[in-house]
Amino acid sequence: MASQNLFVIIIVTLLTIGKSAIFLSKHNSFLWQFYNYLFITEKLMSTEEKQSHFIEKAITLLEKKGYDQIKANHPGYEQPGKFIQQGTNEEIMPDLTAKTLLGKDYFKVVEGDKEHEQAVVSKWKLFSNIAQIKNGQFFLLVPYGKKKYTKELVDRYNIQANLLSLSR
Repeated sequence: MASQNLFVIIIVTLLTIGKSAIFLSKHNSFLWQFYNYLFITEKLMSTEEKQSHFIEKAITLLEKKGYDQIKANHPGYEQPGKFIQQGTNEEIMPDLTAKTLLGKDYFKVVEGDKEHEQAVVSKWKLFSNIAQIKNGQFFLLVPYGKKKYTKELVDRYNIQANLLSLSR
């Protein structure tokens, strides 16, 4: 029983101190593996897997907040409507849409694509404008570590968007 309590204390400590856990856990291979699972697995996920993971979290959040008619670019859900960008004929789709009593809200998971910043900004502006037309709001779903980048873009390009932080 005492060893189980010690094990729980060590795991809680690892979760609490995050990166400092590397030093502590190198002395116990199981703890090192546990740390890797919790903190490094996310970095090994493909972009599509991360996107899917964040959309799942967002769906859960929207359901808890009482949204209706949730559409998501995710298996098991009806897809949101697509828009065609003039000039490039590129299909653009929000990650999620959902209805409230007041209108239709649009949601996009921030990917942090600094190489294609102008394309990202154009999509965000499009969704922001459409949300306003539909008496709704545009929300950027911000994964851990991307809030500063997102806030800077929203401010620099004067995009009407609400930022919602997503946990790991």
